[in-house]
Amino acid sequence: MKKAFYLSILFFCLTLTFNGQTDENYTKVLKEFLEVTGYFEESQKALKMNMMFHKEDTKRVLPEDSTKVDFNKPAQDDHANKILGKLFSEESKGILVDLYVPAYKKHFSLYELEEIINFYKTPSGQKYAKNKQAIQFESPGIRQQWMKKIGIK
Repeated sequence: MKKAFYLSILFFCLTLTFNGQTDENYTKVLKEFLEVTGYFEESQKALKMNMMFHKEDTKRVLPEDSTKVDFNKPAQDDHANKILGKLFSEESKGILVDLYVPAYKKHFSLYELEEIINFYKTPSGQKYAKNKQAIQFESPGIRQQWMKKIGIK
């Protein structure tokens, strides 16, 4: 009886350890996934653009001629740089990844994330990651054009 009890406890402890390692591996792989897919970079660009559209922030963050803004360069204001720096620090990225783990686990296995990462590491995947946001911005109104062509107003 004691033997069965101790084996049960051992099994329980091993299960907890294995699950912890699985979550740790999943978190590590998810972070890599978000990096290779350009998620962090796109988020940073989106935040900079958001700052541009808020009038009170525009003068502090961006030059007067905002049509010539290079969103790959740092913002031109120390306050904005501090905010962006804090949001995209390794610590902050880790917190964000931890928050995303449950949602991604519902839809992607560890193996599937690794397969997607492998694609993004290919030249085609890197090209896609680099250009997907540009294509989205260069294609305004496509849905409206499509709906118009198929007769939906």
